[in-house]
Amino acid sequence: MANNFRSAGATVFLATHIVTRVTGKRPSTISRYCTVALEIASLLNLNDQPFWIHHSLSKLFAGEGKFDDAQAHIERAKFHAIDDPYILARAMWLQARFWYSQHMFEEAKSEASHAADIYGKLGASQDLEGCRELLQLIDEQVKNPVV
Repeated sequence: MANNFRSAGATVFLATHIVTRVTGKRPSTISRYCTVALEIASLLNLNDQPFWIHHSLSKLFAGEGKFDDAQAHIERAKFHAIDDPYILARAMWLQARFWYSQHMFEEAKSEASHAADIYGKLGASQDLEGCRELLQLIDEQVKNPVV
């Protein structure tokens, strides 16, 4: 059961994305889907699911250019990741990417650096490499800003 539910956040994200692409409108029921998914996670004591649900929603809203909503969900994801450094770093890296896309380079650099520190301590070399690549992109933008 846990493995099937593990993809709840991704399922909500994918279903909403498909409906949005086909109709041009985001379904109004997304909030209800998420509420139900969060309630199920709580009832089944699936402690990592709230993180993944909010992580997926932040990606959804960022993809729509709704960075305030994306920011709210990434903060909620971080709250649910407080006891798991790896997924906390995942949220930090995602937030850094959002800030990078908004040309908020100092914030992006700080967040990506913190995520890289965590990945380094955990020995998550592939994730660490992703942070380093993002940090390099940020440095290039700061040195040679695109007008």
